[in-house]
Amino acid sequence: MIRLTSERTTLAAFAAVVLLGGGNGVSVRFSDHELAPFWGATLRFAIAAAILLAVVLVARLSLPRGRALVGSVLYGVFAFAGAFGLIYWGLVETPAGVGQIILALVPLLTLLLAVAQGLERFRWRGIAGALIALAGIVIVFGGRAGTTVPILSALAVVGAAACMAESNVVAKSFPKSHPVATNAVAMATGAAILLAITLLTGERMVAPTRPETWLALGYVSIVGSVIVFSLFLYVIARWPASMSSYVMLMMPLVTVAVSAVLDHEVVSRRRRACGVRMTEVNGLRLAFRGLIAGMAAGWVWLATAMLGLLAIGDDPLSPLRIIGASAPHDGMVLAAAVVQLAAGGIGLGFAYFFGRYFTVRATLLAAAICFALLGWLAGADSRAVGISWADQLVFGVAALTYGCMLGAATPLRGEVLRQPSAGSAST
Repeated sequence: MIRLTSERTTLAAFAAVVLLGGGNGVSVRFSDHELAPFWGATLRFAIAAAILLAVVLVARLSLPRGRALVGSVLYGVFAFAGAFGLIYWGLVETPAGVGQIILALVPLLTLLLAVAQGLERFRWRGIAGALIALAGIVIVFGGRAGTTVPILSALAVVGAAACMAESNVVAKSFPKSHPVATNAVAMATGAAILLAITLLTGERMVAPTRPETWLALGYVSIVGSVIVFSLFLYVIARWPASMSSYVMLMMPLVTVAVSAVLDHEVVSRRRRACGVRMTEVNGLRLAFRGLIAGMAAGWVWLATAMLGLLAIGDDPLSPLRIIGASAPHDGMVLAAAVVQLAAGGIGLGFAYFFGRYFTVRATLLAAAICFALLGWLAGADSRAVGISWADQLVFGVAALTYGCMLGAATPLRGEVLRQPSAGSAST
């Protein structure tokens, strides 16, 4: 029971990092509108370090010592000076959405660096999961790749992804201290290095004058640094480095949505091709049809899994028994309900947040398959105990059929848009 509660707390911290960290890219863009990039990063982490050091003093937390201190300093060099120095400089010319797509390389790079440094074992499933997830992000938001981005700016963000991946490995390799104390040392280190770079490059060191710049700086300093990185160190202390880095795959979903509203970025020419706005009413209609498609696809997933297990000589009811294990008397009914609830919820979310942007059936189908396979891979480790590779293959094929069904049944943008009648006002 204690382990289950701890796992839920870690998952909640992971979700909070995704939601709160997704706004960082947009806030950095607003900061870069007025402040020089390295100076803006210096201010961010200097403010965050001061807040964290104050918390350390008030709460009487112990600062890292010995190898833990070395790890905290290295974490600051890679995570804050290296990664965010390059991010601030790269996002001057790179839209926030494009930047987050490039940063989706972090899980793959983290796994490769963790294997190279002996922290984790090489896993083809991990490589496949990172590549499929990256493909899903590119498919969903790939229309932004058409935006003209200077090659040096793009390479800077790629370098930031590499630094971020190495920082994940460093955080996992050295002795642990309290997340607040570790971040206090790391951010102070990062701020000092960034200040030196600011002086060397001759950037103007001025205070913000615009209200939106102050808001952006306040957000990335307090929420995007103090809170997000404290929660992230909490997560990475309990999960493998490669798994923890998957926050970078989820953040683009938040960043692109916030960016489209606040930073007025163009999502894609194709998404405006119909000439009629996607109203909230049409969005709800699309969500409802996605819910129905997801529930239908859930039965397809269950039927495929049961038939596949029967074909290889295993118990065809094992998926229901695994899911409904917490309720032995009514476990089968509960499991079927859970499958329908999860499958319908995925369909609803996929259609409402992504389906509205697709105008080509093949692209929607590919995106649905990628997300279905990603969902299976994300939960594969938790199902691995006592389950053979043949069973895992069956579940993978079932996820593939679910994605095909979802992609085929979810309507395209043009299928739900209501064309305005002649003389009527557009909504």
